[in-house]
Amino acid sequence: MNGKIMSPLATYRGYFIAFMVTGFVLGGLLMYVSGYFVVPFFANVFLWGWLARKLRCPKCQTPLAPAPGASLRAVLTSYRSVTCRQCGSTLSE
Repeated sequence: MNGKIMSPLATYRGYFIAFMVTGFVLGGLLMYVSGYFVVPFFANVFLWGWLARKLRCPKCQTPLAPAPGASLRAVLTSYRSVTCRQCGSTLSE
């Protein structure tokens, strides 16, 4: 961060990690503490999914996140890729 603008790839990875951590924490609270954590759990899923879909390639405006309903392999591949899947431009500038 340090006053610099983050690349779309770094922002996407940050969102992905935040989604996973909060999902596991809320899921644990849901299973072991109370059923009332179901609302924050699903709000977490929709919030981070919406934020991730807003991130796009700077050149061709293709979303970095895979389409809803994509396989786990597509999601993990999108996390690791450093080039746009549509135009091939570098995302980590």
